[in-house]
Amino acid sequence: MLALCCCASYVCICMTTLLARIYVFFFMIFFHRTRKGNEKVYVDKRTPAQMAFDKIQEKGYDEYIYIYIKGFPTSSRNIRVEDFNRHLDTLTEHFDIPKVSWTK
Repeated sequence: MLALCCCASYVCICMTTLLARIYVFFFMIFFHRTRKGNEKVYVDKRTPAQMAFDKIQEKGYDEYIYIYIKGFPTSSRNIRVEDFNRHLDTLTEHFDIPKVSWTK
C-alpha cells in the first residue's frame, strides 16, 4: 500500500495520493447529490457513528504522517534502541523477576 524509501518527499507524495484516493472513494459512497434550484447540494448520508469513525481514522493518519514520515529520516533504529535502553535504565527494578536459586 505504501512503500517507505530513503526519500521522504516521495513518501509524502505517495501518502498524499493515497489519502486523496480514499477521500474520493468515501465521497462517492457516502454523499448523495441533489439539486436545489441551479446549485448542487451534497447531503451527507453517513450515520453519526460513521462520521466519528472517519474522524478517528483521520487523526490516526495524521499521527502516522507525523511519527513515521517526519521522524523517519532523522532517527535510525540504533538511536531509538539507545533511547529506549536509557529509559529502561531509569526505571526501578521493582517488577523484575527475582532469582530463583543461589546455586544456578
